[in-house]
Amino acid sequence: CGAPGATVWVPNADDGTFGLTLPFAFDFYGAPYTRVEVSTNGLLSFGPTVTQFFNYALPYLHAPNTVFAFWDDLHTRAGGICTLVRGTAPTRQVVVQWRNARFYGADDPSVSLNFQVVLTETRNTLDVLYGTMTGEGARASGESATVGIQQGSGTRYDQVGYNLAGTVSTGSTIRWSPANGRTRCEAAVYRRVFDGDCNNGDAPRWGQFNYTAVVPAGTRIGLEARFADREDQIGRA
Repeated sequence: CGAPGATVWVPNADDGTFGLTLPFAFDFYGAPYTRVEVSTNGLLSFGPTVTQFFNYALPYLHAPNTVFAFWDDLHTRAGGICTLVRGTAPTRQVVVQWRNARFYGADDPSVSLNFQVVLTETRNTLDVLYGTMTGEGARASGESATVGIQQGSGTRYDQVGYNLAGTVSTGSTIRWSPANGRTRCEAAVYRRVFDGDCNNGDAPRWGQFNYTAVVPAGTRIGLEARFADREDQIGRA
C-alpha cells in the first residue's frame, strides 16, 4: 500500500470502523454492492458496520454479508488500514490491507498481523492474503479468530476456521471464486479455491463448507469434488 493513491484509515485505533465506496459493483453471493464497511477487528461487510470485537462461529446473526478475514479483538498501529484501487477497468482491484496490527491489550512488539482483502472487478473473485502473521504463539494463526464468509445473517456461509490454530499462516491465501462471474448462480455452483504450499508435507486446512438450497420435491442434487495442483487444471481433474 505504498503505491500512489493509497489511503490510510483508523491508525492507532481500537474498534475503529470506516466506509469505503467501491469504484465498481462487486457481486457477493449474487447481489451487487458498491460500498463496504471495514472494521479494525478484521471484518469487511457489504452492509451495516460490524463493531463486535468478540468473535463467534459462523453463522453469526449480527454480521450480515461479511468477509471475516481475521475476526479477533485487534488494535491497529500507526499503519492503520490501507485502501487502494489498482489496475484499469474492467479488471480493477480494490485492496483493503490491515498493516502491522496487534491484539488488543498491552502492545507486544512481537505481534505483527498483516493481511488484506482483494475484490476483483468483473471476475468477482474475493481473495484474502496473509503476510507476516506472528506473535502470541498460535493466536496469530487463528487460535482465537474466525475466518470465512457469510451471506445475509447466515443463509449461506463458509467457515474456514473458528478458534483453530493453523487456520492461516504467513504467506497463506484463500480465494472464493464464483461460478460464471457470480458468487451464487442459478445452477448453484460454488467454488472455493485454496492456494497453499504443501512442500512441507502439511495439507492446507479447508475448514468446512456449508451450502443450503430450497429445491422442489423430487429434485436430484449432485455433489462433486475436484482436486488439482492448479486452478486451471480443475476443469479436467
